[in-house]
Amino acid sequence: MTVQRILLIDDDPRSRETLTTSLQGYGYNMLATASAEEGLERIGMEHPDLVVCNLRSGTWSAAEFSTRLHNRYCDLPQLLIVPRATEDQALSAIKGRTAEVLVTPTSSKSVVAAVKRVARTHQQNQEATYLRGQACSVEAPPFVVESDNLRDVLRSAARIARVSGPVLITGETGSGKGRLAEYVHQASFQAGHAFIRIDCTAFGPTGLESELFGHERSPESGVNQQRAGCFELAEDGTLLLEGVGVLPPRIQARLLRVLKCGEYERVGGTGTLVTNARIIATSSRDLPAAIAADEYREDLYYKLHTHPLHITPLRERPTDILPQAYQVALSHSLRHSLPEPEFTAEFEQCLLSSAWAGNTRELEQVVELAACAANGSSFTKEHLPQTGNRYAAGELDLDDSRVATALANHTMADVERIAILATLDCSRGNKTEAARRLGLTARTLSNKMKIWRQAGLVA
Repeated sequence: MTVQRILLIDDDPRSRETLTTSLQGYGYNMLATASAEEGLERIGMEHPDLVVCNLRSGTWSAAEFSTRLHNRYCDLPQLLIVPRATEDQALSAIKGRTAEVLVTPTSSKSVVAAVKRVARTHQQNQEATYLRGQACSVEAPPFVVESDNLRDVLRSAARIARVSGPVLITGETGSGKGRLAEYVHQASFQAGHAFIRIDCTAFGPTGLESELFGHERSPESGVNQQRAGCFELAEDGTLLLEGVGVLPPRIQARLLRVLKCGEYERVGGTGTLVTNARIIATSSRDLPAAIAADEYREDLYYKLHTHPLHITPLRERPTDILPQAYQVALSHSLRHSLPEPEFTAEFEQCLLSSAWAGNTRELEQVVELAACAANGSSFTKEHLPQTGNRYAAGELDLDDSRVATALANHTMADVERIAILATLDCSRGNKTEAARRLGLTARTLSNKMKIWRQAGLVA
């Protein structure tokens, strides 16, 4: 992730103005303050990518500020500008961090050069961390990012990952909320521990309560063994609650207690358990509207809303459409040993002019169908299940020869996945309704989605 926003802490007004102007001239977005104390406060509000500290007086030395900064924001890169007399102290303070020390007197030119060095080192470290994670995990592929909007979301997600507290990810169905939750987990201190996800829409109230909190053995009620819930399974890790907007009142109250003090009891139990799992919740529902309708607890919403992230619809990020489509096509080609995909201009125009009501999920489904139909040749609009703007997720005419061609020579497993994803889009992400239309149980559908996510086949 590139360095774009810099916070300059400089207690000399003239120096602060000079350095701000110089760095702005190189395209950096500058924030400036006069004291270390105010600087720490602004970091929490402004989320800079790099901090430049040039202190001559005040309560803290540069070394003390660096230590405080690292303790609170351990991955935030630093540049300290210090007198020769305190150079050794500053160098000792930044050992093992993405940081650099400049000794005064210094020039604007040398500060700009140092900023670039620290930024380059920071980016290289992030890339190395990412590649190590890719080498040892089978997580879903990362977002393809071209739009400033999505890039800002990922920047915010990376910052949020480094601090504690619940995360609430909102956005329309199919926009990639689950993938963003995995991104936060992988960038967090919980990355080496469990990532447990549960679809709150796939269970009735009783079943969901048992899944979340576990249950005690109770022969009287037919429960023959004790079972750990998701909060126990996610110990030291992350628990993703998908569709948190549909929680019934009783579970809303129990979840609020967990968020407040980390305590809960198993269903049918009296012993209090404690969890330290980080909670990430996703919702496509308008929760403020649900609160206004007295259908959702306001205190729960604000507790979940500690670190909010929102993914805008794909139609509002047109620059992401073609890169994401190409990634899906390339993945298909690699799986089936086909040539590298090529999109014709008319095919690209059809993608760009579509409404994408089902967002990324719909785009992936359409491109997957087109890839099957193209079978290694260039993608044209004839390979789409329906052409132009009239394409709508799930509205596939099974008698349409293009659909038949797309499904031909495709495995039944792929056909099943396409049918289920299309029905989910038609049902606006309601898994209970989609399962009913497909003749499946909600649990079966949920299990299939879980398997496909683990294999990286769906978002």
